Amino acid sequence: MPATLSYARPSAPSSVRITSWNITSLKSSEPKGMMRYLEAEDADIVVLSETKVNDVPMHPGLTKIYKHQYWGIGKQKGYAGLAILSKIQPIKAVYGLPGLKDQDTKGRIVTLEFENSFLVGTYAVNAGEGLKTMVTKQAWNAAFATYLAELDSTKPVIWCGDLNVVQDERDLAAASKKWNKSPGYTAIECDAHRELLQGTATPTSKPLVDVWRQKHPDAIGHYTFYGWRGFCRSKGIGWRLDSFILSERIASKALECEIRHECYGASDHVPIYCDIQGPL
Repeated sequence: MPATLSYARPSAPSSVRITSWNITSLKSSEPKGMMRYLEAEDADIVVLSETKVNDVPMHPGLTKIYKHQYWGIGKQKGYAGLAILSKIQPIKAVYGLPGLKDQDTKGRIVTLEFENSFLVGTYAVNAGEGLKTMVTKQAWNAAFATYLAELDSTKPVIWCGDLNVVQDERDLAAASKKWNKSPGYTAIECDAHRELLQGTATPTSKPLVDVWRQKHPDAIGHYTFYGWRGFCRSKGIGWRLDSFILSERIASKALECEIRHECYGASDHVPIYCDIQGPL
């Protein structure tokens, strides 16, 4: 993690900056430079995934910047966790994934409703080592597709976080060796994700846009996750697991969407931000 960080504010006066970051535990990320990035970015909204908190934290640094905080905390201690911290007050917050009663989803998804859109932050279910939790992932995918379609029928959606899936071979290193073997890059998962983007996941789904990929159609080697083991970062072995997905009808409002490649070390993920023409 760099000792100093500095970022320019969005150029458009009414734009809203949202940043998303899997911090792999609030407790472990903070002493490694978490606040250094958050203070430098000074985003209007922060989506933190895999917080691993058991209770709503009393964090003076975060509270100083973000008056409105929504911490999704699951039942299992020290596991998952999704938080949205905002300078902008939403109409309401919803925790968990409706329609998936047999899974504990409160630590995986938080939805904020604003006047013109919904913001959905996720730490999506992982298919697991050896794909042992694929059935759980499939149930999540089905329920999530239905939920997004319901939201999108009312207001456009801004979805971000750790998606735990890639779109195609451009989004991971050594793709051919991992196909149908590694969680996040299987036919089952990629097909489900593609159907979400195409608007065919449910009878009422509408098209969505991966705005980072839209703005960088031919880019390869741009990743948001590098495993700690095996010196993956130095070898360039990564995955683009974190992104911003917008309803197609508001995709043109995404002014910028970039990965903060330099911010590695506080977590095994790096942040990704998106500037969106406001108001939300």
